Amino acid sequence: MAAFVALIALGARVENDFRAEHPEPWPISYKRLIDWRVAAAIVIYVTINSTIYYVYFIPGLCDGYIVYPAATMVLANLIYGSGIVIGLRGWPLPAAVFVALSIIVRSYIFGHASMRHVQETNLSAGISETLAIVAGILSGSAVLVLAPPKAFCRRLTYMLVGVAVMVGLSENFCL
Repeated sequence: MAAFVALIALGARVENDFRAEHPEPWPISYKRLIDWRVAAAIVIYVTINSTIYYVYFIPGLCDGYIVYPAATMVLANLIYGSGIVIGLRGWPLPAAVFVALSIIVRSYIFGHASMRHVQETNLSAGISETLAIVAGILSGSAVLVLAPPKAFCRRLTYMLVGVAVMVGLSENFCL
């Protein structure tokens, strides 16, 4: 999924630079990565993912998750979404909030997708989790460096509508 988001960012950059009648004035800049907000977003992202991965080993949190699973997931998604909004420094707030909500919805949809042809992994769960966290940080960095906000939000909207149509047309759709 991280590579998918990075490709959306790259597509938004290409669209903005080559196809738009009135391109956004949003140059590619690595300086956006060097900021306390980006560092805070990375810490939030790593913390929330590690907490979810090790939920059964944290006293109290495990009991809370078992007793109140919906509330725990809402809290985790609020923390995840705020990390995205914090990390998208310099973006207009509505665009950052839209991206956060879109990523949360996309994570939910892809996390609950049908897995009919799943095979055993070749990696341990710990290595897989570490690779997922690193890929998430790299894709977030690609969004910050490459993607103009309006073009990225437009492409993200197209992706969400496309996924919603595919899920709606799926014969195996169930909640």
